[in-house]
Formats: sequence, C-alpha cells, structure tokens
Amino acid sequence: LSGLGLPLMGISIGIHLSDTATEVWITGEDGRALEPFVVENALVEIREAQRSGDDYYYKHLEGEEIKEQYRRMAEQGNSRAVDIPEEQMPSKGEAYAVFFEGGRIMMPSEEPIAEEYLMLIKRFGEVFGYAHSRHKELQEKETQNRRFAVEASVQRLRAEVQSMDEASDFERI
Repeated sequence: LSGLGLPLMGISIGIHLSDTATEVWITGEDGRALEPFVVENALVEIREAQRSGDDYYYKHLEGEEIKEQYRRMAEQGNSRAVDIPEEQMPSKGEAYAVFFEGGRIMMPSEEPIAEEYLMLIKRFGEVFGYAHSRHKELQEKETQNRRFAVEASVQRLRAEVQSMDEASDFERI
C-alpha cells in the first residue's frame, strides 16, 4: 500500500477475533511486518460504521484528540507509537478505517484520501481477508494432520505390543 504514494502516517490491518478483540498487524519503519498484538474493540463509532455496512470510516483529528489517539495506540502495544514524544506528535490528521469481511485497514493520514484510493484499499482488504482466512484454515488442517499422525503412530505401537509373543519381542518394539 505504501506504493500508492499516499501521505500515510502508518497503516495497520485488524482481524476481528471476536466482538471484543481484534488482532492488529502493523509494519515497522522499514516496511517489514512486526509481531501482531491484540486490542479490545474500544472505538465504538468504527464498529458501528462497519456494522451498518459502510465501506469505510473517516474522522478528522486535531490537537488533543490526535494526541489521545497516539497515546491509546501506544497503550495497546503499537510499537510505532510508543516512543513518540508528545511534542513530535502531529497537530492534525485524518483517521480512516476501510472495512472488509472479518476486519479493517486502519490508516492515519496527513491529508484526506481520495475515494478512488479508499475503494482500491477496500479491494486489497477483501483479498487480504480471504488470504488470512485461508491461512487459518490451513493452520487448522496442519494441526489436525499432526494429531492424526500421532494417533496413527500410537495405533501402530499398540498393534505391535499386542502382537508380542515373548519377552524378547519388547526389545524389537
């Protein structure tokens, strides 16, 4: 998304784990993914906009309101907001949340973002959401396959033990 040349102050992707928790994925200054963290869904107006079927949420932030946003991000574990001194926090900005099924893309921006870009980001979110859900399905299948492999090994061992005729068969097994 950074290739779009938008005046973003950061970007994060939130995957809804439940009605009260979201797993947040962000990138570091170098663009590489950082470890995700889980936050409580405290922003009621964003949740309401998503539930009502809006494509995105937008809010202009200034002064104390934007500083409070940065403080909240730092408290929630956003490592990009932790070390910013208050005097270096922006004095104004635009907050966007672009929705897709199962999550949202959060984008604080220095300037308003054109609708065409927001719809492009929405499409990206839909693809990301699909890929993430597929990733979770594959993780579950891998876990299930490991469990089946262990159960099969136990069954083979059980059959070997039952086929023992002499004490010396124990060494073989």
